[in-house]
Amino acid sequence: MFIDSPGPGGGYLIFNFLIVLFLLIIPVCFRIGDDIRRKLFLPVTIISLCGAVAFTLFLHAGFNTRYAMDDENVYIRNGIVQRTVVPLASVEHVRREPLIWQPVGFTLKWKGYSNRYVNGISLTTGDRVIFLSPADPDSFLREIHIRIGSLRGSD
Repeated sequence: MFIDSPGPGGGYLIFNFLIVLFLLIIPVCFRIGDDIRRKLFLPVTIISLCGAVAFTLFLHAGFNTRYAMDDENVYIRNGIVQRTVVPLASVEHVRREPLIWQPVGFTLKWKGYSNRYVNGISLTTGDRVIFLSPADPDSFLREIHIRIGSLRGSD
């Protein structure tokens, strides 16, 4: 079994930390000022705290990303909530991604399980594109190509 536990990139950490900080500062702006702002303080604080918790979970996920691969599947864990299994037989295309815009996020049919913005890999299956950021993309690509090749060779 091939196991990769990449650490989060600096850009990922800075981006998420700044978002959390911004979300925690917003309520302070509503505490100071006229009567309307003070009335909005509680709802704005609740919304900001919920957002801060969500981005704190993204930060946590960045430190708890793990990719494991056996002869038939890639097992992906990203934080507390995100887990998935990708059957290697369903992978149509694997390619190196110099820039990843989907760290720990969802958009249409794209799914991000990455904790860095650079030097990633995308796996394309029939219905989705999955972005990963292994610690050593070259060895991960080598391992996945070997396993996919042996699966297709045994058909």
